[in-house]
Order: sequence, then structure tokens, then C-alpha cells
Amino acid sequence: MTVLYRFGFVSLVSKNKKEHAVTQTVPRGRCIAIIGDIIGSRGLGPQRSNAQKQLFSSLAEINRKYRNGILSTFTVTVGDEFQGLVSRAEFIPNLIWDLENHLNYSIRLGIGCGRLSTQLQPSAIGMDGPVWHAAREAIQDSYKNGKYGGVFKNFSERDDPILNGFARILYAERQRFTEKQLTVLNLLRNNLSQVEVAARLRVSKQAISRHVLTAGWSAYEEARDGWETALRPYDFSNQWNI
Repeated sequence: MTVLYRFGFVSLVSKNKKEHAVTQTVPRGRCIAIIGDIIGSRGLGPQRSNAQKQLFSSLAEINRKYRNGILSTFTVTVGDEFQGLVSRAEFIPNLIWDLENHLNYSIRLGIGCGRLSTQLQPSAIGMDGPVWHAAREAIQDSYKNGKYGGVFKNFSERDDPILNGFARILYAERQRFTEKQLTVLNLLRNNLSQVEVAARLRVSKQAISRHVLTAGWSAYEEARDGWETALRPYDFSNQWNI
């Protein structure tokens, strides 16, 4: 077995008896794997089909919106489980928000950092390596210990507690939002001003201000910005020649 290093990848070259070379390219860059599933999907009964339809639709939107940071597109794997591979972590808080809001069902997420030991695939299936092992360990932690909003594993000994602390407290905050508040906040997240949101919803500017204030949106945004800042160093985009 000959190992060749080039362009940030490891090429494993083996020869058979006829001296015919077969090359498999394994990327050496770090990346982030995300594994998720719908909580309690087996107990949904007739609603499970609708949940799967929503999941396929939500992942299609995620793949479109975050395509510049996705290495392997988010894909439904088994039942209501899905996974994707990304090159940078900073947009993960927004990705989590979008997933939670697109689906009418609660989800758990395991987020692991590491390397692949197999070839990169266009869709997030048929791969293996430490990055996937970390993500699998993370989602198992979510399942066993009831941790929601994203469980982070193998980023660093220092950063894992920080990332998980932000994930847990902001998930708890999102659970307090009412449907009316979420409607307002989603519009604000789409870069509309409070005046524009008021016009869109045909209510007063004062009503929008009250929703924003009672939701504690300013504090939430500040904490989210801190979360994104903690994730910013985990940008491996320049390690991938794609």
C-alpha cells in the first residue's frame, strides 16, 4: 500500500497481481457532522408520514440555504433520522433554529467534530470516521440524558462545555416563545424592521415592540452572538478543495 499526500488529501494506492493501480482519495481536513432525528416519531401513528414529508421538505431548504458551507448534503437515512456534513460551524445556531421552526415536531441533534476515514460523498451517507463517531456519541447523549438544542462532542476539551452551555440555555429560552412571538421573531430574523413587521402583520408598532420585549429577544440575540463567536474558530473551509 502506497500513501500519497497531495492537495490536502490522502491517496491510498494499492496494486493487484496485474500491477493495475486503484486509487481511493480520503480527505485529511477536519469537518463537522450533524446527526438528528424526530423525537418520539414511532409513537406518531398516522402522523408519521406527515412528519417524514416535513422532514424531507425541511432538509431541502437547509441544503439550499446553507449550501456554501455544506460538504455532504443533509439526507434522511433510516426512518426519521437524518445527517449532514459541513465545513464550518458558525451557522449551526441558525441551522438549528430553522430546523426547529420548519418542523412541527421536536428533534434531537448530535454534532461532532473530527475527520473522515472514508471518501467524501455528495450526500451524507456511506461515510465513516471519527467525525461521525463523535456525532453519534453526541446524539446518544441527547437521547439518554434529555439534552436538547444540540449536543456538541470533540470540538475541544475547553470548548465542548461552552458550546453545550449555550445550546442548552438558548433551547430553554426558545421553549418559552409563544406562537405570536415566534411569528414576529422569524420576520425579524429575515431582516425586516419592527415597522415592516407591524405592516406585514397589520398590527401597531407598539404591539411588535411588546412582543420583542416580553420574548427577551435582545438578550437572546446577544447570547446567540456569543454562541456563534465560540463556533467561529471551527471553520475548515480552506482545508477542502471542492
